[in-house]
Amino acid sequence: MTNSVERVRGEGLASRLASFYLENRFYKEYFSTAPVLTYVGAPHSLNLGDVLLFKACQKLFPLISLIPTTPQSTIRNELVLGMVHGLGQLLFKGFRSTRGVMLGGGTLMNDPFFFPLLERYYRPDCPFFVFGAGVVDLDFLKDNLPHECEMYRKADFIGVRDPYAQQCLQVHDIESVVIGDLVLSVCEPAERVIGEKVIGLNVGADKAPLHGKQEIINAKVGELAHRLLSAGHRVEFFAMRDHDAEYIGSIRREFDLEEVPFWSDYGNYKAFLNKMSEFDLVIGQRLHAVVVGCGTGIPSISLSYRPKCLHFMESLGMKRYVLRTDELDVDAILDMVDEITADYDGIHKRLRSATKGFRELQQFHADKIMNALLECH
Repeated sequence: MTNSVERVRGEGLASRLASFYLENRFYKEYFSTAPVLTYVGAPHSLNLGDVLLFKACQKLFPLISLIPTTPQSTIRNELVLGMVHGLGQLLFKGFRSTRGVMLGGGTLMNDPFFFPLLERYYRPDCPFFVFGAGVVDLDFLKDNLPHECEMYRKADFIGVRDPYAQQCLQVHDIESVVIGDLVLSVCEPAERVIGEKVIGLNVGADKAPLHGKQEIINAKVGELAHRLLSAGHRVEFFAMRDHDAEYIGSIRREFDLEEVPFWSDYGNYKAFLNKMSEFDLVIGQRLHAVVVGCGTGIPSISLSYRPKCLHFMESLGMKRYVLRTDELDVDAILDMVDEITADYDGIHKRLRSATKGFRELQQFHADKIMNALLECH
């Protein structure tokens, strides 16, 4: 097992940021003549989902230099980050001016960290886009959309992740297009048949409000793993960030599951996508564990720890395969696994069709934005 937790914790802030910039080849941006688009998101967080969102944007906008930023308050050493960011803007953007600002994918539209960042980088003389972002469910966060919608009225284009975000904006008379989760655009779907019944199992959430208590969720997942093994399935745990690795490590120790394989190289997004393609079915708490599963054509079950997980599955017509984490029932999950196994080909084909539609929609709108920026460059 690759010990990503120890590796990441052993890296300093400077080395983490340097690795991120080198990995994304930002050193080439200095010599580029492509128009610059400021990316408001968290591409160098420790959350693999955020990294995949940025990779999707790079793929969708190949002729644009995406220069990312992130809330300084999310990194301990604010002074160092501010200095590095300032140098990064000079070194990687050079003296080119920003041609626009994009709020990238993620549940960012009313996020208390990212929205102030969007306000900071917004310029009236530059185009402003929302691309693939979602809205934090208003039951989980104070309804501050009336204030934030004043900013979104200025947007040249708003593409949202799911119908819930669209409905929230419609209440304030703001039009948007549902383009799906951007991570679908980094997935490579392929024809699939049920193989050795290998089930990828993920558990994890950021330390914020969620349905239920994480320790109870962990206990249910431990029981589920045992029941799946007894039913003849192969099980492999996988993590998408350090929190996941800690929870899964605890589950394996406490439930005598240390013989069950555990993939934890979440610092390597390419390895993650390859690993996911090996599963026949995915059961995940992390939103993007399920997004990648579905995007790869793998029937998936969402352990919905926040409403965004339900909203995503609804967007694909897969609401049937969602269980809230405060209502987890192991028998119900096993029934879902049996149902999926019995109709594997049908579910796989429906997933491929739905995710293909979103990928095409994302590329269509990305091309329109990219062409507009290139015309005025």
